[in-house]
Amino acid sequence: ERGVSWNATLPRSGRYDVYSYLPRMRAGIGISDPFMYDKPYRYLLAHGEGTTEVEIVPYRRDDGWILLGRYSFSMGPARVELSDESTHGPIIADAVKWVPVDDGTR
Repeated sequence: ERGVSWNATLPRSGRYDVYSYLPRMRAGIGISDPFMYDKPYRYLLAHGEGTTEVEIVPYRRDDGWILLGRYSFSMGPARVELSDESTHGPIIADAVKWVPVDDGTR
């Protein structure tokens, strides 16, 4: 099993929207078999409420920032992992971002 992980140091405790950037994955754009990407990507997010697994099927999504969810985090280290365990080929990964949410909760 292989994968990729992203780490951040969050400046404050609170709720964050977590996004993953999904690059273009279409036939003819360096992808010989687009159905190879019809399997779900499994993201693992560790946050203040525990750990959440989020599945995204990349071939069925437009490219760009995909919301993985809204979670509570403590100030300090944060991590998102993407595993290749659910795919039959390589994973294509670019970036993850944590966006603070000002929803009146902490």
